[in-house]
Amino acid sequence: MKKSLGIYIHIPFCVRKCKYCDFLSGPAGIETKVSYIELLLKEIEQYERILKERQTNTIFFGGGTPSILEGDAIVRIMEKLKELGNISETAEISIEANPGTVTEENLETQLAQSSMNLSYDDARKTAESFLEAAGINPSLLQVSLMKGILPSDSGNKYLEQSSISLESEYSAYHFVYNRVLEQAEIACTKQTSYQTDSKNENPASLAWNSETIDIIISDNGIEEIKWLHPLTKIKQLSDNSKLLSFENASAIFEKTAPVIYQNYLTQAKSSDLKQVYKLQVNSIKLSLLKIRDNEDEKSVFLVPAWIFYGTWEQKHDNSDKWKTYDESPYILLAINALDGSVIGPMDGYW
Repeated sequence: MKKSLGIYIHIPFCVRKCKYCDFLSGPAGIETKVSYIELLLKEIEQYERILKERQTNTIFFGGGTPSILEGDAIVRIMEKLKELGNISETAEISIEANPGTVTEENLETQLAQSSMNLSYDDARKTAESFLEAAGINPSLLQVSLMKGILPSDSGNKYLEQSSISLESEYSAYHFVYNRVLEQAEIACTKQTSYQTDSKNENPASLAWNSETIDIIISDNGIEEIKWLHPLTKIKQLSDNSKLLSFENASAIFEKTAPVIYQNYLTQAKSSDLKQVYKLQVNSIKLSLLKIRDNEDEKSVFLVPAWIFYGTWEQKHDNSDKWKTYDESPYILLAINALDGSVIGPMDGYW
């Protein structure tokens, strides 16, 4: 049996460089992006022996913002990896994306491999018309194309994972929404590594399940809807509160984030080797953050907070292998917009 292999492809381009970002990334013109992809393809060729000796089970495109690439760049990279390596038929292939850079043109490039007649615009209109009819004000969080969806009247909607190959055609859109309540988004995190329903969990922790609405749409219409961890508004406790400014929230983040993440490394230390980390802020939003009620475990407060989304990585200083925490969207840190208090992703209020 061949050893497994996970591949990380770094795309160092983004719309703008955040001052907190330690990753090699930044804005670039088309010529720079094209040159980078050509050099990247040549670098992949240098790893042909390793690619052939092992079986690739995961491929992750990170950055930067990989979805900012124009044309068929991602397709060309995947074709090169398939040409030189052994990619499992059940491999997990993911791309870090920002809804603002996932354009119809990007999706149309992938849809060249699709048998669908349904356009992106029509699919999204179908999803959002349904949500609005249900009284939900939606905000698009993620969109992706899915393989292996069978027609609704087949009696078995989904193919078994083992029968989905890389050559399968895209056959459905997968939209993920969060809700807009009182003109503000409800913050969402996919930090599944830390989600728990334990009563011993810190009541202020971000690390528990967020409300999301998943909708899968094919040529046949809506195939599936999942409303995960729905919230019901009971009452509003305050209105017209004065909120912390973006500048003040950014200053608090810049001061406290290094302390908090260094503390995480200290707590998780498993050897005498020094551990290092780096953070990348991908977006910052003023949203409503879900905070548990200490007096009622079934209730939560929605508090206005500045949410810093992004990725973080850690490694031993004598190693080249980084461990990446990037379940998008990933909340690096939140700043309570009412009082400026800091809320960490694993241990709540500091």
